[in-house]
Amino acid sequence: MEGPQLNDDQRSRIQAILNYWYIPGSDRNGDIDPSLFKKWFGASAETDAEITQNFKEDLLKLANGDHEAWKHDKEGKLAAVILCDQFTRNIFRKNKQAFDYDHIAMEIVKSISDEEFSTYALQEQGFLILPYEHDERLESQVKSTELADLMMKNALAIPDVAQGILRYAEQLKKYTEQHKATIDQFGRYPHRNEVLERESTPEEVEYLKTAERYGQ
Repeated sequence: MEGPQLNDDQRSRIQAILNYWYIPGSDRNGDIDPSLFKKWFGASAETDAEITQNFKEDLLKLANGDHEAWKHDKEGKLAAVILCDQFTRNIFRKNKQAFDYDHIAMEIVKSISDEEFSTYALQEQGFLILPYEHDERLESQVKSTELADLMMKNALAIPDVAQGILRYAEQLKKYTEQHKATIDQFGRYPHRNEVLERESTPEEVEYLKTAERYGQ
């Protein structure tokens, strides 16, 4: 059964998100511009403010169900995942609200089969993996490592694949394995304890002395 159809304004907002997150007109199976890595994985007050100003309204509308049609469109799904799983980390940095929209991103990525996942470009596939990586449930961690393997397989299937995107796939695979190891050890992400007002165990306190904080 077909879902609700996108209107012109929704299509425009989807493109605004994707054009901000990627370089318009670029090959998303190709090498990643260093400016994108900085935007995607850096912690910049300027980027946080930019995303808040330009996209917070979209986030609130999506959470209220006003953008339900996004979930039935290929580019809409990607934009919604970026909005709910990435932009939230910018808009609500060091605030527990950063995780309030993760369930929407998870709902969307769970609706995407492995076959559909592979139709997305490699730079896009990476962000469809991250909702699983961000989730503290072990089954989600397992899925994140499986999708990272699939992304690597998809990368290697491209003739003369760009070495930069191949390194990105390798790096993402390594990070999914590291995140899964943390969940295997603690059953949750200790670096979120402070912002979520959870008490850390002695083992977690020791771990956090040297652990990556991932923006938290």
